Amino acid sequence: MSKKKTSKDDHEKKQIRLPKDKLPYISPAQKIVDMEKDSNDIILPPDIDTGPQKDTLRRKISRHINKFKHKLMKKLNMPEIYADIIFFIIDLLIAIGIIYFIMLLLIFTKKHF
Repeated sequence: MSKKKTSKDDHEKKQIRLPKDKLPYISPAQKIVDMEKDSNDIILPPDIDTGPQKDTLRRKISRHINKFKHKLMKKLNMPEIYADIIFFIIDLLIAIGIIYFIMLLLIFTKKHF
């Protein structure tokens, strides 16, 4: 007489049994950290978070721009893509203005000297 197979038996067969000497999957970042724990200087891989970072001028400016963009979106009741396009055009105009100002400075300094 043969024993009838149940779904539980099938499930046990499908499970992969690892030998005791093998460990489960360890990510490459964790391997690097584990290897470096023995040495004095620990090299952190780029995907490990290094904690809170200081607010740089760039972040402060982008935060203010985002606040202004959301205020504009609420007042004019527009989707975010339109606000992004408007701010992209404003950024282009500012960049063109800066380049124009530098060119004027170069022209006038050449004439005077």
